[in-house]
Amino acid sequence: MRLLIATLLLMCSIVGIVDAADLPKVKTVENVKPSGASEEVMKILAPKSFAIEEGGKEVLHFWVRAEVPSTASPGGLIEYDSLEEGGLIAVYEVKKEGFTDFRNQKLPVGTYTIRTAPHPQDGNHMGIAPTPTFGVLIPVAEDKSPEPMEREKMLEESKKSVNTGHPGAIYLEPFFEKPAGTLPAIRENDLKHIVLDVMTKAKLATESVDLPIAFVFIGKTEAE
Repeated sequence: MRLLIATLLLMCSIVGIVDAADLPKVKTVENVKPSGASEEVMKILAPKSFAIEEGGKEVLHFWVRAEVPSTASPGGLIEYDSLEEGGLIAVYEVKKEGFTDFRNQKLPVGTYTIRTAPHPQDGNHMGIAPTPTFGVLIPVAEDKSPEPMEREKMLEESKKSVNTGHPGAIYLEPFFEKPAGTLPAIRENDLKHIVLDVMTKAKLATESVDLPIAFVFIGKTEAE
């Protein structure tokens, strides 16, 4: 099935977008715990999580934080740059070999935290993605606390996710307007990436409001 998806993604650059029937499927489940995550991390996750299936078999699983701290003001769409850098926003379990991060680095089967880590705007990172909105992947064995992590430590710990000397990265595609339709949903974006759209909550100073997050889980940067 992974070969089928890869073939379809190659074909779509020539003949158009992937048909929705050929995309992976997402199923909402409750009270499923991420393998190896600490009790402290599990406490902050929403009770509902998202199983990604190919050919009727679960290959990936996403858990999102029930309430993500944000500095945004009420009344508008919550943007990723209002989320604290280094904050834990999700947990991601890879259950089948063959998946990569956004830099096309192989992701071993296992469970990872996702922490916000926008790319620096310098010459080394130009053109990696349309926006600098990224999360880094850290093996759950190395990430036991839900508290924000200092950037340099976070990047060093993330290198253990892919064993290449570079952090493992997942692109967080921004929303520019409230998502239409019911979430969760899987779609193909304009860059031929496969994206999981989910809804959680942002914790503001006085209230909690909807926070949509889009995880690119199949696709890679074209930058060298």
